[in-house]
Amino acid sequence: MGKRNKRPQVAYNIPQEKKPRFASEEDDADFCWRTAHADLSESQWGWGCIALSHFFQEIAPKLHEFEKSTWGQMIGCDRVHFFPQNEIAREAQKRLDELVKNDVIPEDWYGEDLTAIRITAKARIWGFKVGKCFFLLWWDPEHTVYPVRKQHT
Repeated sequence: MGKRNKRPQVAYNIPQEKKPRFASEEDDADFCWRTAHADLSESQWGWGCIALSHFFQEIAPKLHEFEKSTWGQMIGCDRVHFFPQNEIAREAQKRLDELVKNDVIPEDWYGEDLTAIRITAKARIWGFKVGKCFFLLWWDPEHTVYPVRKQHT
């Protein structure tokens, strides 16, 4: 029998721009949410586009359910993702610029990662994780703030 190469093989190369996320004290904190900086307009992702009944029957119960979890649990079960602002759809970036100029969101949040929380297979709530709180920004029922191509289509 010949000698076998016993070196581990790499399945794929990890892009250099990817950075690992490390657990923090905030991961042990209970999930909480606020609406102080929500986009209340009737723009594409504004909360003004949805019926109050939909919010109170479908979205608020999910958010209240999440309050029973810690941030670490939310991240661990793949419900929460963080995205650099320059990776979201160009239209969403423009809307974000408008919200900063109109003082809807604080200027010092500009450049911070956006946080997306999965509500259904397609729907997301977008906002900012500041400390231990999630500040709602947009309602994205069609997954268009950060569109993804389905594999094998």
